[in-house]
Amino acid sequence: ASKERGNPKINMLIDREDLPKNDDCNDDEDSPQTPAFVQPLWLPDAFEKHYSRIAPHLSWGEGESVQIQQRLRKGNTDTGNIKVDLIKYELQYAKKIPSVKERFCAILALSLAASNDYCWMHDNECSDEVEKLVKGLATLFRNYLKEADAVLGIGLEDGSEVSDENGLTSSRALLYQFMKGIAKKFKDVCKFLWKPPPQKKKTQDQGMQPAHPLPGPLDQVLPNAPSLEDYIEEKMNTDDGDGGWVPRNKQGKQKSCNVIRTEITRFLSSGEMNQTSFLGEIGCNSNSYGRFMKLKGAWNGTQNGVYWGSARFFERKQLADAWEKKYNPATAKRKIESAAAEKKSSKLKLNDVASKTNTIDYTEGPIYDSCPEIRRKITAFLKSSGTTGTAFCRLVGVPSNSLTRFMKHKPVPGTINSAESMRSSQPGAAMNIYPSAYHFFERFRLAEGKTKTKKRVENEGILSVPSGICSKYGLSSQPGFVCKHDDGRRIVFKGRGW
Repeated sequence: ASKERGNPKINMLIDREDLPKNDDCNDDEDSPQTPAFVQPLWLPDAFEKHYSRIAPHLSWGEGESVQIQQRLRKGNTDTGNIKVDLIKYELQYAKKIPSVKERFCAILALSLAASNDYCWMHDNECSDEVEKLVKGLATLFRNYLKEADAVLGIGLEDGSEVSDENGLTSSRALLYQFMKGIAKKFKDVCKFLWKPPPQKKKTQDQGMQPAHPLPGPLDQVLPNAPSLEDYIEEKMNTDDGDGGWVPRNKQGKQKSCNVIRTEITRFLSSGEMNQTSFLGEIGCNSNSYGRFMKLKGAWNGTQNGVYWGSARFFERKQLADAWEKKYNPATAKRKIESAAAEKKSSKLKLNDVASKTNTIDYTEGPIYDSCPEIRRKITAFLKSSGTTGTAFCRLVGVPSNSLTRFMKHKPVPGTINSAESMRSSQPGAAMNIYPSAYHFFERFRLAEGKTKTKKRVENEGILSVPSGICSKYGLSSQPGFVCKHDDGRRIVFKGRGW
C-alpha cells in the first residue's frame, strides 16, 4: 500500500510492454517481479476490498446457501447459469455505490473475477444474457474512463506521474494495458469495446458544459477548500448509516420515481445535454430509459437503473453547485450573471419576434401543416430562440399547460403518414394550440420572407379543396386539416347497414 494516509492505495503489478519478445522463453512462466519486467498500477484500496469479496463469491459461492454452493461445485451447465445470476447481482450492487471511485473499483474487480473463469461464458443456457452482460460492462468502462485519474483514484498524487505522447499518464497507460487483457478473455463472447472515444476539445460556445465541472484556470477557489469530488462523496456518504445512499427531498423523504421522471424531462428540455449524453453519464441504455419513462405510479421503477443513475446525477449536480457557491464564489457569480444576460437576450429576441408577427398583414385560413409538423416546428423554435415553453404559450395565446399535453400526442399506430390519412385522424388536433401555433408560424414565415416548404405545397395541393374523405367520415367540407381529435379508438355509428 502507498503512504498516502487520507487516500490509501494498493498496487497491481503489470508486465511491461516495452520488453523484447524472446521466442525461447516459456509463456507460462511468470515474469520476474523486478522493475525491469513489471510496473505497479496504483489503485484505491477499495479494489482489494471488493475483489477479496467478489472472487470467492463467484468461485465457490461464499456467503450463499449450501444448495447454491453445491450447484457451483458441479461444474456443469447449471453452474454456468448460477454464475451468470451471481455476476448480474454483483453488478447491480456495484451500480448503487454512491462514490464514483469505489464504484469503479467494484466494477473493475468484478470484471477481473468474472474473466478469470471461462466456463460460465460458454457452458450456460442464456448466451444472449451473457453477451448483454459483457457488453454492459464494456459500456460502463467506456463511460467511467472518460473521467480524470483523480476522480477514479488511479495513480499516486506525489507528482511522479508522467504523460506520454498521447497525453496518457503512466497509471492510465497501465490501466489500459490491464483492460486489454480482460478484453482478450471476453473476446469469445463478444467484442469488448471498453476504450472511451478520444475527447474533443470544445469551447464554451461550441459545446455544452459538464454537469459538475472541475475548477477552471480562471476560477478563484478559496484556500483550504476540499476538492469537488471529496465534497460530493462526503455529502453523499453521510446520508444513511447503513451505507446505502437514497435520494431525498428537502423534507428528508425519499424521492419517488415520478419526481425523478419530472427532473429528467425538465433537464433534457433545457437543452443543457441531449438524451444520448445523459444516458452515457448515468451509465444506462436507451431501452432502460424508455421503460422507466413509460412506467406509471409513484414507486413503479425503483428497480430500474435509470432511477438510481439519474438520482445520483442530479444529486451530484446539485452538490457541485453548492460547492461552487461556497468555495468558488467568483465563478458562481459569473455564471449567475451569464444566465441573467442570456435570459434577457432571449426575452428581447422573443419580443422582437412578437412585434414582427403582429405587424404582418395575415388572414387566418385553412391549416396545411399536420400536428407532427407543428410539433417539429415548436421544438426547433424553442431550441433556436432559447425561450421556454411557457413563454411560447404566452406568445401564441394559449394556456401554459397545453404545450406539454400537445407534445405528448403521437400519430395513430398503423396509419399511413400522408395528408389524406391524417386529415381526419390526428391526435391533439382538437387542442387550441394546434391552429394557434400554425397561424403563428405562418406569420413568422411571412415576416422573415421565407417561401413555403415542399411538404407544405404538397399538402395545400391535396387539401385545398374538399375531398371525398370529408363526406366519408361525416366531417365538414372545409379545406385543410380538420381540427378534430382522433386517436383511432372511436367507433362511429352511421345508422343501419354498418
